[in-house]
Amino acid sequence: MRVVLVVVLLFVGAFFGAYYFGTQAQFNNMSNPAGANNNPLLALLDPSSRMKKWYWLHTKGWDRAGYITTVIVNGLRVGRFSKPDVDVDITKLVRIGRNKVVFASQAQSADRRNDNSAASLTIQLKSVTKNGGEKFKDGDTLFEYTRLVTDTDDCGGATEFEVTEEQ
Repeated sequence: MRVVLVVVLLFVGAFFGAYYFGTQAQFNNMSNPAGANNNPLLALLDPSSRMKKWYWLHTKGWDRAGYITTVIVNGLRVGRFSKPDVDVDITKLVRIGRNKVVFASQAQSADRRNDNSAASLTIQLKSVTKNGGEKFKDGDTLFEYTRLVTDTDDCGGATEFEVTEEQ
């Protein structure tokens, strides 16, 4: 009977130990989404860890600008944007060499549009040197994509940018 109890306690302890370490790793990734992991094996598998810069999309403009814009970076959908002050880290999607960003804007109905004819929504690609600035705060704008509330057609576009530096 004691042997069974010891074996059960060992399994329960192993389960809770694995749960604890698993959640700690998950919370560590959540608090450090840039992927600054000190594990050299993971650094070999993650090309963004060799990048000198962080890259992110930032939206600015007006609420209810009349569009939902889907953004795709290097073939992977990043998200749908329809309001200002949104930041999305895309550093892990950017690669050394040529990168392609595709925008597909879908017009919204009149009841979802701002009444101000100057309203617009702009999506910017921004970057900052990892050791020279703060992500989501500092940085240079590499390009912008803007849709005005007065534009009423679905539309899209694509642009490319080159990343040449590695650490």
